[in-house]
Amino acid sequence: RHVADIVLLGDDLAPLRFAFETGRSVRINMRRAIRFLIATNLSETMLMLFAVATGLTRPLSPGQLLWINLLSDVLPAMGLAMTPPEPGMMDRPLPASDAQVLSGADLPLLVRDGGIIAATALSAQTGAAVLRGPAAAGAVGFTSLVAGQLLYALACAPKGRAPSGGLIGTLAAAFGAQVAALAVPGLRRLVGGRLGVAEVCLSTATGLMPLLLVSALDRAGPGLARRPHQFAEASASKA
Repeated sequence: RHVADIVLLGDDLAPLRFAFETGRSVRINMRRAIRFLIATNLSETMLMLFAVATGLTRPLSPGQLLWINLLSDVLPAMGLAMTPPEPGMMDRPLPASDAQVLSGADLPLLVRDGGIIAATALSAQTGAAVLRGPAAAGAVGFTSLVAGQLLYALACAPKGRAPSGGLIGTLAAAFGAQVAALAVPGLRRLVGGRLGVAEVCLSTATGLMPLLLVSALDRAGPGLARRPHQFAEASASKA
């Protein structure tokens, strides 16, 4: 007992399978959550740099940045981290023990996804500025960015099955909070102003674009766009 790495206290080995399956799932879920957090934070950085460098759009206010980091970053990442193990996970080969959770090869994917989220938010803000004036442009760009980040979590979720209840619950809570920010006068100052039906539709449509574009690019280029649920299989094949 003193020199063993593992001590079995009973004859029932079923808990070992559960422990091993949970350990593999935790590693993959960490990759999903970290990828989501890095890509969404990159989108905020790109949007802010573009706004400051060009002066063509209004940068996010400190209150909006705080709202994003408390809402659209935290809740979906928690939902991704709590994704249940995928069926058949224990039938796959064991991933390489030295395989990195994220590597330099993932950087183009992260930059691509962050750029798509930022570009769609900027396009929404620019369109609102042309159609409704600069007063509504900042609120539309902010709302589009939040919607794009929240829906991007679905692109990071496991493919081939419905999103987990935890992820759906966290997304519902985040969208509910965003709706409250649009409706409650005290919270509306964080958004930047009142949004009409046209502005809400524009923000929703552009917020949906990152999910559609990222999903299409993943299907078109699986060599570059390896999603988190494929990482374990790729590592195992190398091992």
